[in-house]
Amino acid sequence: MYTDIKNIESLRLIRKHQRNLSIEYVSSVTKIDIAVLSRLERGEMHLTPYYYEKLYRIYQYTTYISLNTYEIFDQWKKEVLLSYIRYDRLSKNKFKECPVPLSIIERSPLYVDYKVVEFVLFHNNMELKEIKNLKKCLLKEDEVNYFLFQLFYASYLNNTREYEESYKVYKKIKPVNELNLLAMYYYLSPRILDDMFYFQQSLESLEKAEELFQKLGYRARYYFCKMAKGITLVKLNRFEESTQTYFETLKYFKDQGLTDVEYSTVCNIEWNYLLQGKYDEAWETIKYFPENCDRNSFYYFIHVIYLYKKQMYDECLKYIDLCIELKDQVIFNKRYSDLIRNAIKYGENYRYESQSEKIFEKLLDRCEYSNARFVALQLYEHYSKKQDHEQKEKWYKVYKSDNIKKDGLEI
Repeated sequence: MYTDIKNIESLRLIRKHQRNLSIEYVSSVTKIDIAVLSRLERGEMHLTPYYYEKLYRIYQYTTYISLNTYEIFDQWKKEVLLSYIRYDRLSKNKFKECPVPLSIIERSPLYVDYKVVEFVLFHNNMELKEIKNLKKCLLKEDEVNYFLFQLFYASYLNNTREYEESYKVYKKIKPVNELNLLAMYYYLSPRILDDMFYFQQSLESLEKAEELFQKLGYRARYYFCKMAKGITLVKLNRFEESTQTYFETLKYFKDQGLTDVEYSTVCNIEWNYLLQGKYDEAWETIKYFPENCDRNSFYYFIHVIYLYKKQMYDECLKYIDLCIELKDQVIFNKRYSDLIRNAIKYGENYRYESQSEKIFEKLLDRCEYSNARFVALQLYEHYSKKQDHEQKEKWYKVYKSDNIKKDGLEI
């Protein structure tokens, strides 16, 4: 028979979220006292065969899991998670090839483990309601499941811009004494810490993850970690170190045929140069974009900025159209390109300043701080050209700020 702790988790999960039954209803059908049911769900009583049989009639889950089935499932779970941590690009296929039929898993104590693995791999595609249902059914005593869920739940909240909630969940996570899981803890931590402006803490976390991935021999994750480190270095205004780090990762991703990641890395290098106002360097770096990859609006955005700075307006307008026509989700590239089109058409003084400030404020509201910093740089350069020293100094201060969220709101 499977361990009690899994059965306890499944009892709660099946009753509340799969079957949508009240504890009172279950008690009336099974003739088990509510207090006993409650104690069984909390793990304060052993789930004996007597209770198994009674609950099976209403829950219809597999009451007994053979040791062999459990061992096969447990081995599958470990392989899927290890594949994900190593980033060998096989984890999702391994997940689909579960050796225990889903019809058995859904009606057995294996269900919680299965849902945790699914959450780790696909949390950004899962509905919040489903995630919260799973959250209610996990026990702290099941250390691995609880740790993995909390870690990826914090990451999920961060991706949905719930930064304060994400940080609250993260602060409650207690790292486990297992190298694979510890490496992922340090690797994912910066996603939460960066948006709370704990950049130095974030950098230290990534350096620990880097060390662990190298020790474990997970080269792919090691280079992904370096890429994340490059992003954090930008936020610390350490641009040269960041660019060097990106170039180190670029060679690896190119050699491994990770074309999409190679493309993203070049985008990061380009963005580094743009954030520093190094437009010529950004233009030269275009040659590193892989040929066999779809272009998103950022590729054309670089052309727009460079050609605008060089006052090559006819060519610039062509790339503005290409940028805006694309159907990707990067709104900033398109909106700023449209602003430049108006600046070319009507003259830079025509609403350029007020529209730039509106874009800046919206970017702060959306927590797009890197884009906001770029707009601050553009305003600084604009007022420098106009020799408006008061506005020039104000926007330079915002551009160089360590906390653009705070300083940007005070302009």
